[in-house]
Amino acid sequence: MAALKVEDLDLDNHVSPRVNITATVIKPVGEKHSRQLHTQDGVDGPRTVIIHEWLVLILRNRALLAGQSGLLFASRNDELLDPHTMRESWRHIQEAARLGGMTPHHIRKTALSKISQVF
Repeated sequence: MAALKVEDLDLDNHVSPRVNITATVIKPVGEKHSRQLHTQDGVDGPRTVIIHEWLVLILRNRALLAGQSGLLFASRNDELLDPHTMRESWRHIQEAARLGGMTPHHIRKTALSKISQVF
């Protein structure tokens, strides 16, 4: 998610809105974070995800807020978000909401299950 750019969005696709997952954030030892142009699954990892209309509005708004970098989720300096900082932020949210060992993956899975029941 931290590597998503405006150019990865295909929100007006004639079949259905979609997001192209094409990159990931990496931080080689002693270097600055960078956007690796393939996913964690390697060169075979890029994929297209069809998204629901309610997410289109959210992503359109994020795209309007994107800076020169085109990153949908950027730091205040319009740079890549640090995955470590994102994990720390999640840990604080997790503690404040008393979510125990719940991970973003659990929430995503639960949310998708609920959405599939409704739609």
